[in-house]
Amino acid sequence: MALVAVGVVVVSGGGNDTASLDKGTTVQLALGDLSVESVNPFEAEFPPDASKAALALIETYVHDATIEPLRTGAVTDAALAEIFDDAALAQLATADRAVLLDEGLPKAIGKVTVEGIPIELTVLKDANKNLMLISATIDIEIKAQSKKGLVTIHRTGALVLIPQLDATWKITAWTLHVERGGPGVVATPTDATTTTTILVAP
Repeated sequence: MALVAVGVVVVSGGGNDTASLDKGTTVQLALGDLSVESVNPFEAEFPPDASKAALALIETYVHDATIEPLRTGAVTDAALAEIFDDAALAQLATADRAVLLDEGLPKAIGKVTVEGIPIELTVLKDANKNLMLISATIDIEIKAQSKKGLVTIHRTGALVLIPQLDATWKITAWTLHVERGGPGVVATPTDATTTTTILVAP
């Protein structure tokens, strides 16, 4: 009996490797401890509207300063005016910009995830119970799938938020450190420190 050898050749269709990538975005940020600093020792209530506004502002900051530039390759400067006050916008013309904004990084073609340790808020009230500022302690890690591999961003420190005349809040100052890594990521300044002093009437 003759033996017949049968070979099987598998041919790849050469399709788009990115077609099967998960291109979703997941953001998981939540509030942690809420504290009140006031000249009145009995003033211990953190206004719920203020805490919600602070979280919403930080989420918007992460979206416009990190997620969008990772997706598109650039920051939309017009959007920054909705997040930062005039003093902060001026500071973004310095080296601090590279610490606060994730622009010029390898473009994300796959999933982007944002996770953070619960954000601690401290509100400062004056003698008339007016809200002067909110300090937000952040520890946020971002992962983005680029064409060449995983890009990571780890931002820690504090943001200072102040109320506006229209009752909204904006970022006015910060003390931040950022670490970035991954293929195609070049070294940038990693620390930004700005202090704001607000006098509270006794």
